[in-house]
Amino acid sequence: MKLFFFTLALLFTAHLALAQDEYVTLSSDEANDGTIQSLKYFGWKFVIEKGIHQSTKFPLENGDWSILSTESTERRTTDEVTYYRFTVQLGLYYGTEMTIRARYVVSHRPSNGRFLISSWTYTKIQNANTGQEEETVTGGTDVLDIRPLNSGSSDLNSLLDYAITATVEDAVEQGALPDASYSLKYVYSAEDFETSVPPEYHFLVSLVNDDGNYYRVKIEIVDNSVLGNSEEYPQDEPIYKINPVYEPISTFA
Repeated sequence: MKLFFFTLALLFTAHLALAQDEYVTLSSDEANDGTIQSLKYFGWKFVIEKGIHQSTKFPLENGDWSILSTESTERRTTDEVTYYRFTVQLGLYYGTEMTIRARYVVSHRPSNGRFLISSWTYTKIQNANTGQEEETVTGGTDVLDIRPLNSGSSDLNSLLDYAITATVEDAVEQGALPDASYSLKYVYSAEDFETSVPPEYHFLVSLVNDDGNYYRVKIEIVDNSVLGNSEEYPQDEPIYKINPVYEPISTFA
């Protein structure tokens, strides 16, 4: 009898371990969770940046990319880390119209909010302008290379530092962030809105505080320094969102 229960316990443990190694497809309601949506947003923005600035096999065109649809959201749970695998369609509709299918995995530690985009890939679905004359577009969105920002060698690092400091001060005052000391962990996306004068930048960053907790933050900042004297043209206060999810441009109209 003891041998029977021991064998049963081993089988249950093996089954549980196997289940933790498998991805489970989430329902629409489950996938609409705010944390999952925020991780998806950071993930596809990161994939686009990599495709534009670091891919050698199939580089992407720079411009206004957006998410068209989510084909699947899958989850794999372990004792400390939850893995999300997203499959999405992303589209570029200025210049050469293009649609790609991207798949990427985001690992997330619920205990402190730390996350990592651990793998990513994409394939081209279609090029809508094939055989047609391409449209010439002036201005728009320029997706920036995040490597200089993360190494501290970008001309925008001082602007980003100011934006983070102002964001943290206001967010703590408003109760959106706990009162603590914060530092930049990583820049996941940076965009220059070229049609804006003075220039406007959007950053997706990960901040960590001295308690070891991580926060995803979207920061929008207008750089007034290009206009001249800082006393005459002081920097605007940044617009920010903690743990943001994607909002289509049309919602701002």
